[in-house]
Amino acid sequence: MSWKRTKVLRLESKDGKVLEADEYCMRAMSEIINDTFKMMGTNNYFSENENNPLVLLVEKVDSKTLAMVIEWCENHSHQQGKCTTPEELKAWDAEFIKGLDRNLTFHLERAAGILQIKELYKHMMKTSIDQLLTSLKEVVPDLPKITYTYEPRPARTDYNYPIRSYIDRINLETN
Repeated sequence: MSWKRTKVLRLESKDGKVLEADEYCMRAMSEIINDTFKMMGTNNYFSENENNPLVLLVEKVDSKTLAMVIEWCENHSHQQGKCTTPEELKAWDAEFIKGLDRNLTFHLERAAGILQIKELYKHMMKTSIDQLLTSLKEVVPDLPKITYTYEPRPARTDYNYPIRSYIDRINLETN
């Protein structure tokens, strides 16, 4: 299945390389990128000059990791994904994970956390746990079967929590 990009989104990595991605795909997968567009108060990513797109800086992610995140997002996008069936997607995921070492898994997990790509983050968490259990089984062959479940923490909505709790504590002490 071939698809073409609608609009190009430019992302700059921490090592200064500018990578291009499909805007629709990245907005659908990344909460941070979507929220950035909402904060700008526009659905239009381009500046006044239509031929001069803005560049979003992703300062804590290197270009190799960012390229892999873009590839993963473009493949998993529901509208424009390269895989048409769930079986194809599982096969692609298995191939994607096969070449990952622990360091790269950690960087992908971190990038997914920074960009708030929940599916990729969950996938990389499971992969890192599987890698850890595999290495543990090499060291301790009689290791019992360990099962795990992933439950995301609820999003924090009160960003003044430490200040508010300090004020509440003062009020409680004075009463």
